[in-house]
Amino acid sequence: MYEIIPKKSNKAAQYTSVIMIITAFLAMFFTTIPSLPYRALMQLVAVIILGVALMILGRYVYSTYAYAIIENDDGELDFTVTELKRRSRITVCRIGLDGIEKIVKVTKENKKSADSERKGRKLFNYCVDMSPAEQYYIFSEECGESLLIKISPDDRLFELLTGNMKNKNTEAEE
Repeated sequence: MYEIIPKKSNKAAQYTSVIMIITAFLAMFFTTIPSLPYRALMQLVAVIILGVALMILGRYVYSTYAYAIIENDDGELDFTVTELKRRSRITVCRIGLDGIEKIVKVTKENKKSADSERKGRKLFNYCVDMSPAEQYYIFSEECGESLLIKISPDDRLFELLTGNMKNKNTEAEE
């Protein structure tokens, strides 16, 4: 029905991972100095920094997400998130649109109030950017669990999701 692959809008993940990789290699280089105390500790820290940098590269640079509203086998609409890597597409999230409680557009101004609502909910972050300026929080109840799903902003997707919620509320009133 509708699918969007949001564009990455900032380079924070790339810059962070490059700086971390350079720092790790510099730390490894300095451990070649024979008189340096705690060389093993510095090497351990360098390996940890390198591991975190590779995790950031894999999560934010070399993969992205596609958001879609599709019809399931029962004729109902589902919201899906698909992780896209070089040669694979893996559906990582599928929730029924009838299980969505509310959707909040979060900016830097209202982030604290939106974060206060997430207490006790399982969090899933499917934003394409490491530190987005704005994002949507989807509050949902699925399989008896309270969920919070973070996604990158798309106005058309927001209209479709909130439009479906309005239709659901008017059907319940009738």
